[in-house]
Amino acid sequence: MKKILSHLWIAIVSILLLLPLILTFIYSFSQSWITILPKRFTLDFYSSVFGDPSFFPALFRGFLISLIPIVLMNAAVMLSLYYSILYDSRLGYLIQVLCLLPYSIQGVILATSIIGLYAGHQSFLSNRIFLLTMTYCIIILPYIYQSIRNSFYALNLKNIVEAGEILGAKKFQILLRVVLPSLKSGLFVSMLLSIALIFGDFAIIKIIAGNQYQTAQMYLHNTRNMPNQIASAIVSVMFLIVFVISSLILMLKNDDLKTDRKKD
Repeated sequence: MKKILSHLWIAIVSILLLLPLILTFIYSFSQSWITILPKRFTLDFYSSVFGDPSFFPALFRGFLISLIPIVLMNAAVMLSLYYSILYDSRLGYLIQVLCLLPYSIQGVILATSIIGLYAGHQSFLSNRIFLLTMTYCIIILPYIYQSIRNSFYALNLKNIVEAGEILGAKKFQILLRVVLPSLKSGLFVSMLLSIALIFGDFAIIKIIAGNQYQTAQMYLHNTRNMPNQIASAIVSVMFLIVFVISSLILMLKNDDLKTDRKKD
């Protein structure tokens, strides 16, 4: 009986969570919805979105501005933790404080502070795209740190490095050929969280870059004077893209886990 109730509760919660998305998807096909059920379904709104020459470049910019901070922060956190664990464990506490500090800073406050500090400088620091990239690096830092830190502490790193050095390998070679493949699971998790966080952001990019760097979220914002069905179509497409990316990352993670189990 308890098992049936638990499954029923999970089903109810899942329906409540998915219902707004399902209704948005249905609304994107309807010409009018003024009664309980929608009437006259059409593909015209999707044709308008896909026919706009600025839509796909906006999607590409969204992926690009997501990918660069993820690559930078994964490399920075991984190398910092690798050094602190092997050479100076006292640095681990300092790295932890610096990486978890962005948890206490709201994105809007961070973006406004960065604009106030660097805007107007006659250097590359005043470039809005550079500022946006660095801001996203700060925003995703705690999530990447937690994932990589957990993966590192699941390894017996010092023994692995000592064994590699006995066999004649250098520490950097051990990092690339042994440690990095062992961190795949943590890297996949951090990538998944970061993509979902950055790709769905609007406030930060609106404050820092505005229409100078139009991502999918800015494109959606600029359609506010168009029919609501167009906005629903854009949201549906963006959700589908994020869902596909998340599914691919999870598939890669599961394949990696299956490979490790076969080796064991």
